[in-house]
Amino acid sequence: MSHCIINGTQLLAAQDYSSEWDRLRDWVNAVSPYEVLILAAVTLLVIVTIVWQVISRRRRRDFDYDRPPRLFADLCRAHKLSWSNRRLLKHLAVARSLKSPAMLFVEPEHFDMTNVPPTLKASAAELRLLRHKLFD
Repeated sequence: MSHCIINGTQLLAAQDYSSEWDRLRDWVNAVSPYEVLILAAVTLLVIVTIVWQVISRRRRRDFDYDRPPRLFADLCRAHKLSWSNRRLLKHLAVARSLKSPAMLFVEPEHFDMTNVPPTLKASAAELRLLRHKLFD
């Protein structure tokens, strides 16, 4: 196996590539400045199109606030809630049968502790603190 590689390398090294370089040099010399300008313009157009697509895709993703999970995450970030608070809010939203946990940020009655589900009784004090943090 190593003999094949060594022999192949020796064959490549022994070849004379001057004719290929001559052909390449002739081709470069034969290209007119007008053709170079067209090639540069097409290349620039392709690059600008790619950059435009990347920027517009990123902009659409950044301004996609119609998604409830994204809205909930942004509201939690704006209120500087910890991960445990976020998880507790998600559990409260499920217990209250809300379509989106983001509704907890606009309807304080969901934090009413008189009819809190049994699974969240242990977290009642933390829910009261969250209500004060969000609505006071």
